[in-house]
Amino acid sequence: MCRCPFYGFAVMVPEIGVMLHSGGNQCAIITGSYSPCQMEVAGEMPNWDECPFQRQRGPELLARVKEFRVHPGDSHPNVQCSEDGMSFEEWFEAVMEEA
Repeated sequence: MCRCPFYGFAVMVPEIGVMLHSGGNQCAIITGSYSPCQMEVAGEMPNWDECPFQRQRGPELLARVKEFRVHPGDSHPNVQCSEDGMSFEEWFEAVMEEA
């Protein structure tokens, strides 16, 4: 299982802050068009702690998404959330603890 809260997600309506699971290897950090996880493309396991985006702009990225709602679908069966999703903070903790 990958250790990245942005792996497999698309940012939908950034103005209201919603992240939806896309069912693939999309990176929610790269907006404007579909873009796969750059670590996976390079043959590495996606890992937020090792991500080039995290090393370059980690605190800035986390500050921008801290109010987002995340809708993980069935991407992480052990993570439970309501129909209105879960906070990004809850999602981040679940993903980083799960892996």
